[in-house]
Amino acid sequence: MQVGNAPIEAINVNESLGKLAVASQGVIRFYGLEDWQEIVTEKIEITRGCGKITKLHWTKDGSILTVTTQNGYFLGFLTVIPNLSSCFDTYAAILSSLTEISVVDCAKNNMVVAKAELKIEPTFMNLGPLHFAVGINSSIWYYKWRNDMGKASM
Repeated sequence: MQVGNAPIEAINVNESLGKLAVASQGVIRFYGLEDWQEIVTEKIEITRGCGKITKLHWTKDGSILTVTTQNGYFLGFLTVIPNLSSCFDTYAAILSSLTEISVVDCAKNNMVVAKAELKIEPTFMNLGPLHFAVGINSSIWYYKWRNDMGKASM
């Protein structure tokens, strides 16, 4: 089997996501299982120095795709970012990357009013009038996002 004129190096399916991952010439492309169409907005490119892709493996829930290469590289890609958010008044705090929270003002066209780099990858969060809290397991970190005068402080 080939992708265009290039031979397939590795292939793996994840039924829970409904996706097929196909590696060819250092590029991993994704296809929907329902229509077999390429999902053009999703693609992973491996640098040439890593060598030919030898194997793809997805976790059962589809959150991580691991890749091994001919030159001995073992790479892991997060394919599903957790969806965390919390609201207070007209503000919403969202997990904008694995370790970043953005607070937006929904009354002002979702304008970002504060951002914070986190020390962890949180599994829960909550937004209050002046602070937000993030945590994992039984640990919680607090961040001040707004001062007592109502202005963003980060």
